[in-house]
Amino acid sequence: MMPSEQSVVIGDHLKPAAAALADSVYGFEKTDGVAKEALRELASWLEPQAERGDPEAQFSLGYMYEWGSGVEVSGKTANAWYSKAARQGHADAQYRLARELSYDDEPPANRKRSLTLFRQAAESGHKMAQFRLGRAYLQGESTNVDYAKAATWFLKAALQGSKEGFHYYFSAAVSRRPEFQAMSTEQILEKLIDSYSAVGADEQYLIAGLVDALGSESKAKELYKIAAENGSAPAAARLGMKYDGRSSFQTGDLKQAAHWYRMAAEAGNSIAQEGLCYLYYTRMTGSTPSGATKDDGVWCLKSAEHGDYLANRWLGQMYLRGVGFDANKTEAIASFRKAALRGDGPSFVMMKALGGV
Repeated sequence: MMPSEQSVVIGDHLKPAAAALADSVYGFEKTDGVAKEALRELASWLEPQAERGDPEAQFSLGYMYEWGSGVEVSGKTANAWYSKAARQGHADAQYRLARELSYDDEPPANRKRSLTLFRQAAESGHKMAQFRLGRAYLQGESTNVDYAKAATWFLKAALQGSKEGFHYYFSAAVSRRPEFQAMSTEQILEKLIDSYSAVGADEQYLIAGLVDALGSESKAKELYKIAAENGSAPAAARLGMKYDGRSSFQTGDLKQAAHWYRMAAEAGNSIAQEGLCYLYYTRMTGSTPSGATKDDGVWCLKSAEHGDYLANRWLGQMYLRGVGFDANKTEAIASFRKAALRGDGPSFVMMKALGGV
């Protein structure tokens, strides 16, 4: 599949439905008529696949029932689908079900089960589950208080960029160090910054993240750059996120975003691969200037292989329009289908319009 700069305009009959859902997280939040009908059809399409045991379809149906997207709200039905997907090792389903079972008004057996589910998802690398498992150990939720275990899981979440992970790691571990006793947060951060040049890139990233979460964003930017230049892929990915216009840290410098994303993507960082795919997509569709090059399409393929629903949606659009990749209706439908299984409304609309349902 060779990249192409050719642009083919999508037919006007496809635009309204896709646009109606285009800015939602999972494609579930919009409430206008077009979106509601699309979501009802999406739920009907997902159900037989979920019944046949597809864990992605099971998770997506659970999410739709939890939020009443295209179906009537039903926590019981949502949890039933989450349970089916969770039993197959679906980390997002494990996390969502664990959250639902962890509330104080749930029976003790359910809260105990939530801890097991958080642990299963956390061990699969789910950063929010890692954070919640750390919090359980910190606060003694259905388990004994264990600051060491709490710090371990907060650190794992922080290393994936979880701001909550940084906050709680500071409370569970950093502020408890003997040398930091009786110091304020500001004083501790100053001490950490003073030690910056004497520690390795991984520790530098952690300090930068703590400064980002608890102190000065401008100082964090400076520290992230040092850590990235010393070889920290998470720091480089974080800089890409700060520059790509999708956060409030800094906008309007997509060349910088591409530079840092590329550094991290080449080191295998999945967040950076998705970010560089986003920049490639915006360049190829002409919606905004981008620092991506014509060779960066590979990151869309890699990110899509990892199951990122947005990467699959963007890939489908590029295959459909013949931009970035040679036009290929079959590949477009396949990409849209992968995203639709993840519950992505816009991708379902496009797949249906292309005759893929």
